Order: sequence, then C-alpha cells, then structure tokens
Amino acid sequence: MNKSANSIDIKTLTRFKEKANVLWADKYSVLNRQKVSILMKAGEVGTVSTEFPNEDIVKSFLMDVRMFILKDGNKFNFENICQFFIDNSFELKKISEWLDTYKKLLDQDTMRIKVGQKELTTRMVFHTILNEEHFHQEMDQKGMAIIKISPLIEPIARMKFFDILIKLRLIICAFNKQVVEKYLEEHAS
Repeated sequence: MNKSANSIDIKTLTRFKEKANVLWADKYSVLNRQKVSILMKAGEVGTVSTEFPNEDIVKSFLMDVRMFILKDGNKFNFENICQFFIDNSFELKKISEWLDTYKKLLDQDTMRIKVGQKELTTRMVFHTILNEEHFHQEMDQKGMAIIKISPLIEPIARMKFFDILIKLRLIICAFNKQVVEKYLEEHAS
C-alpha cells in the first residue's frame, strides 16, 4: 500500500473535493480560449499572432492544480487519491480507468514538433513550461530556449501546454464529481 494513500481519510477527501471545486470555477474556463493564427503568402515571411489566457489566471490555476500533480509524499496527489480508492476496493474498474487516463495524459502527442534532432513531446513541453517558466525560474532555461527558438514553434508549444491544463482540469473535476463526492456521500457521517 502506498504510504501517502494510506494516510488518506474522509477529511483529506473532503479537502480534495473543495480544491477540485476551485478548479471548476468560472474564472478558469478562460483556459479554453486560446488562438494561434499563422498567415503566410507565397514568397513572403509569415506572421504569427496569438491569444492566450491572462498570465495571472494561468499562475492562479497552476497554484490551485499544483497539489493534484505534486508527487513527493503529497496525499492530495491525484495518483495517491486513486490508490486510496483501489486499496479500499471502491469502484476498482472505474478508478483504474481514471488513473490510466491521467497517466497517459502527457503521452498524447497529437501535434508533433521537432527542432533539429530534438522532439518537443507533450511531456517535455508541459514540464518545461511548468517548471522553467512558472515554478522554478532559477533552473537552467535549456528547454525554454528550444521552445522559444522560433516565433512559430513557441505558440504551438504553448497550445500543447494549455491543452494539457484543460484536460487536467476536466479529469480532476470529473473524477471529483463521479468518484470522490460519491464516496463521501456513502461514507461520511
């Protein structure tokens, strides 16, 4: 049994529910509003225009979602919460499907970007922007240097980043509604 999952109780699940409901707030629906336009004419240099959510909203969302994705002993981590339900034999098939969907989230590369010999996978782009740009600016900026190498590559990479944030929000909030809240209704007194 996972040590962090073992320390989960009704109070922890109630806190998970409260924090997941914060993610569902209307202010975060703007994460869905992103746009990249690439205009090119034959023989001319093209232009790229972008519209991404306000940086303050993005930072706020990242702070709110952080507890669900941090691993090191964090009992609120999505995987630990899933493990709690598995250990307690609560809707095993459904929980396994949720966990599988979550774990595969960063492996979905619907848009392939290659810079020289370096492929910018969804996983690499997500972790690079999350860590080098938002949480650990003191880190070596090698990944961001690759992402920012071209005015065409950066907006596409950012779209990949926002796509993951949107999916992460949906997974956590739907899981909360379909699993955590159901469990709390059945087990809270």
